[in-house]
Amino acid sequence: MKLEIGLKEIPIFKYLDQTETEILGEAFEICEAKKGEKILTFGLPVQGLYILLEGEVGVFTEASDTQLAKIVRGGCVGEMSLLEDGQRSSAHIIVTTETARLLFCEQHRFDELLKSSASVALSFYRGAAELVSKRLRNTNEAISKQLDMAQKIMGEMSQNSHLSQFLGKTRSSIDNTGSNMVGQLLGIVLEIDKVAKRVESEQAHLGEIGQKLEALVLTESQNFDVISQQMDLIMQFFNNMRRVLKGEAPQEIKGDLKLLTR
Repeated sequence: MKLEIGLKEIPIFKYLDQTETEILGEAFEICEAKKGEKILTFGLPVQGLYILLEGEVGVFTEASDTQLAKIVRGGCVGEMSLLEDGQRSSAHIIVTTETARLLFCEQHRFDELLKSSASVALSFYRGAAELVSKRLRNTNEAISKQLDMAQKIMGEMSQNSHLSQFLGKTRSSIDNTGSNMVGQLLGIVLEIDKVAKRVESEQAHLGEIGQKLEALVLTESQNFDVISQQMDLIMQFFNNMRRVLKGEAPQEIKGDLKLLTR
């Protein structure tokens, strides 16, 4: 079939000549998809190569609705399935425009084509080797930058003893403030109870005030307890970062980690 896009525009096919492009074009068919339709599904086998002719598709992780990247005309997905049998998708590829038109080549048809034409196979594998090499370099550079940044931040945190002291003092201050406030509120509740017993006409009213204060004591004591536990978890994470920087194994975090999402 006569393709609506030059295969040489696709990086993995950049070394094909005109004759090889025409041969390869016979392996492709046109397909259409609507908005929200999944071209590839995370974790499922990739059936072959898709090349986008019209519209746009987005790249999404398995657990998030946030779009990581978009693919436009000339972009392709699933190309690694042409190199490795049983390749599974590492992300959801979803149509984000009203419609999308794509070229599709099944893996087994492409394999047959490579076996039947040595020149097509040679040009394809040259482009594939270059593409994989480029992706590895880009991935290594990205990982290296992230590690450098993380190491710098953790190093600064480890060297900053003031931060450790601040976290410790803050937790101690929270505990003391909570205990003092709750203790004073309980004292007030006891005094109200004494007055209520002496002043019969105000017993009901003072009893109501006492109940409200008791409820406040319970609520605030629980809040301070949660904050104290949150600070304890933060201290454990911070201490583990210091241990890792010193080459020591991190310790198990003790406590309810769900408290950090409150």
